[in-house]
Amino acid sequence: MTRLALPVLVVLATVAACAPVREAVAPPAEDPPRPSRYVAVGDSLATGAGAQRGYAERYADHLRADGGGSVRFTNFARDGWTSADLLAALEGDPRFADALTRADVVTIDIGGNDLLRAQAQFLAGECSGEDCLHDAVDAFQTNWDAIVVAVDRLVAEDTVLITMDLYNPFVAPLRAFGLYERLQPFLDRVNEHIRRSAAEHGMTVAPVHAAFNGPEGLADPVVQGLIAEDRLHPSDAGHAVIAELLAEHAGGS
Repeated sequence: MTRLALPVLVVLATVAACAPVREAVAPPAEDPPRPSRYVAVGDSLATGAGAQRGYAERYADHLRADGGGSVRFTNFARDGWTSADLLAALEGDPRFADALTRADVVTIDIGGNDLLRAQAQFLAGECSGEDCLHDAVDAFQTNWDAIVVAVDRLVAEDTVLITMDLYNPFVAPLRAFGLYERLQPFLDRVNEHIRRSAAEHGMTVAPVHAAFNGPEGLADPVVQGLIAEDRLHPSDAGHAVIAELLAEHAGGS
């Protein structure tokens, strides 16, 4: 090595030693996923009446398992509510508006009490012919359309909206008394309206009626163990079926 090369190497080594060392920069951590917000609205089906855990609570668990994170679950359902009650809450209770505006997933069940009250009037002979049943269906259809519009106006464009049609817990007694053929058409009208209106607004419908009553509507859900001891509300098994249908048709397996 020449005398000229040696000082050059010394200078280069000194410069390298004094140069700042670039530290490895870790990639920025991804933001944790925003917790999903699930809001249930409806009647005693959504509150879980008749069971230890209702379908809404079970469906929230499905969403947690599917998303691998937390889900903020708010249940605004109330026992005994009719479609008129739900509509009034949507239009007049700011808590509903605030929750729905923030929701990622919304489930709706309503209408059973509308029919139950009209059916009770009919069986007690308190209405002229079938007028109370026709009136109840007409009122439900009007209220339902307003409910869908109110919900659609409040939620974000990408919010998952899912509802369900209604099951018949009284198949066996109605058939025994020869009333099934007379009363079932009113339930069919309600369910047909739910399906048609939901399709028009991009809302998914879980086929609860078929699951509980079979494709012909004649299966007895009591025999299948899907109805609680009150002979009206779903049992735990029935609520589990509803939750599975929600998960199957709108995500959250």
